[in-house]
Amino acid sequence: GKPGGLGLTYDPRFLLFEFTHNIVLRKEQVILIREFVGAMRGGQPMVKQMLMGGGKTTVVGPMLALMLGDGDTLVLQTMPPALLEQSKATLRATFSSIVRKRVFTLSFDRGSEMRWETVDKLLSAARNRGVVLCTASTIKSLQLKLLEKMDVLRDARRKHHPDMERDVRAIAEVLRLFQKGCLIMD
Repeated sequence: GKPGGLGLTYDPRFLLFEFTHNIVLRKEQVILIREFVGAMRGGQPMVKQMLMGGGKTTVVGPMLALMLGDGDTLVLQTMPPALLEQSKATLRATFSSIVRKRVFTLSFDRGSEMRWETVDKLLSAARNRGVVLCTASTIKSLQLKLLEKMDVLRDARRKHHPDMERDVRAIAEVLRLFQKGCLIMD
């Protein structure tokens, strides 16, 4: 802080990020990241637009993953399929040296089945402050699969596999984790 009562505070996470990437964060990036964190902590959704080259994928996304992963909240980052590999590489590079954080990729489509091992990995990601990457179609597929299976279970005339109820519980648990987690959309 400054003498005379005008205290300045430095968030060590910003300083560490600058040091590890050999960059200086722009004022607009810091303000934007703080706004997002404040909105998330207040339970409010927030949408902001940034121009290409503004650091959405390389600065803002990784910083939000760093700051929002608190050991309880699942941090889920979604992006278009074309950005998935680039985002994964960026996050893995970001969180592989001084600040270590696991980066997981969740893939799911209408033909997939949710296994409890995947649920355990997602729970582990939240506990260990990891970040989970997926596309919007993964989230939509999970929701549609849950509705589809619930419809089959609801109708006594339709045959269903005895494990279907267990599968429904696994998908519901993933969606519960998503609901109480944090979704960052790039």
